[in-house]
Amino acid sequence: MWIMPLRGKYLVWAITACCCQGFLLLGYDQGVMSGIIGADNQFGRDFGNPDPTTQGTIVAIYDIGCAVGSLITFFWGESIGRKRMIMAGAITMLIGTAILTSSTTLAQLYVGRIVTGIGNGFNSSSIPVYQSETCGGLVRGALVCLNSTVTIIGLVFAYWLDYGMSFVDGPAQWRLPIGFQAVFALCLLLQVAVLPDSPRWCMAHGREEEGARILAQLEDRDSASHPDVVAKRKEIELSLAQESAGGPFRYRELLQGGPLGNFRRICLCIGVNVMQQFTGYVVVYLGRACLLTPLKGQHDQVRDREIVGKDP
Repeated sequence: MWIMPLRGKYLVWAITACCCQGFLLLGYDQGVMSGIIGADNQFGRDFGNPDPTTQGTIVAIYDIGCAVGSLITFFWGESIGRKRMIMAGAITMLIGTAILTSSTTLAQLYVGRIVTGIGNGFNSSSIPVYQSETCGGLVRGALVCLNSTVTIIGLVFAYWLDYGMSFVDGPAQWRLPIGFQAVFALCLLLQVAVLPDSPRWCMAHGREEEGARILAQLEDRDSASHPDVVAKRKEIELSLAQESAGGPFRYRELLQGGPLGNFRRICLCIGVNVMQQFTGYVVVYLGRACLLTPLKGQHDQVRDREIVGKDP
């Protein structure tokens, strides 16, 4: 497969743009349903004005798909590779978007939500690793944080498109916002297809020469034998040797301390995500219409009472 002939910082920028595209898709997909479901609109009429239980199922089943995608990546992502997992995520998202956009029944809608969730699970679990393994240590943290920040931009796109399409009558009112995420998924697929794989992954799977060539590209050096490339290669080899010390990886190592502090790292990762969910922000961006519609009704009642009270 043809690989984009970029080197040095330009290659890092291209990889970062690809990773940001994946999180832009993540944010858009998370936010697009919040402006559609629960409102008095074409979507409600097309699906028989779903009750709160059905609305909750439509929302929650997406997160189940995300969990399934993340678990698949956890068990098989290392053998498949970062680049191919991201490509699989983009393709899965395209399939899920097609199912959602053409939905005529709740069952089809559920399937589409699960499929798109699985695709986003692939992406959100693979992209941060791919980004961190293809950039230098000085900018690694900033670039990974940038990826997550772009999620907010995806949410904004989804909210404004939902708002704009709310003035349109007919099925396009909800089918266009849902189908528009295919643009982001297609861009992600085309971007990652022409980028190199992770040099660390290549070296961990017996493709040392390919990994060295990619390191030379990232370091903007003409040869894989350049001292800077050799130093980076030795650094990766040492890290891989430390991780594989004591035999093949076993899942129980995640619950052990040791010199690598695996259990501490796991607790930090879980703690950050749990505390993030405890803020309650998910209620707003996944069920915005359901949350705000009752408030609008209360506002209308107060306004009506004020108007009546002012009548002579």
